[in-house]
Amino acid sequence: MSSRGNFLAVFQALRVVLGKPWYSAIAVLVSGLVFALMLWSQNVRGIVQVIASPLFSWSDTIVFLFRLLGGIVTNVTPLAAVLIIVVSVLFGINAALLIYSLIHRSVLLRAGVRGSTLAAMISAVFGAGCASCGTYLLGSVLASLGASGLLAFLPLGGQELLLVSIVLLLFSVGWVGRALHSAGVCPVGR
Repeated sequence: MSSRGNFLAVFQALRVVLGKPWYSAIAVLVSGLVFALMLWSQNVRGIVQVIASPLFSWSDTIVFLFRLLGGIVTNVTPLAAVLIIVVSVLFGINAALLIYSLIHRSVLLRAGVRGSTLAAMISAVFGAGCASCGTYLLGSVLASLGASGLLAFLPLGGQELLLVSIVLLLFSVGWVGRALHSAGVCPVGR
């Protein structure tokens, strides 16, 4: 199949899957959750203190959590903000495609998509972080291995992992989309 044919197959699969309200809702909810978790992961200590404190009601805590989402404007560089948004959206689309594919299990078994989708999602989780401290989760893992200084040598301070996550998520979306198309789940006028 040509690259144009691959693109059309993936686009058709996305149109079919995201054209169903249930899967669109999954994509939006997962995207929002990933976006929130990526931003909240930079403030875990503060969130724990607010939740544990008797001074804050649950409504105060919820307002606090929503206000932390504004950190996309103040706590990260413009490049990091764009990367976080793109990763969140691709993560949501990938999750919706994965759930759709799980319902049509034979597609996954034939194409071996599960591993690539999971790998892309894991890389996105490890790529979350800010410009000043690099990637939060990967930094924690590397620090426990004694290699956290490695992120300082990367030109974008660890944001490269978000770029890798985007590539892997795009690859995963393409792979699942082509698998759905080739299995006849999302037929294009053949």
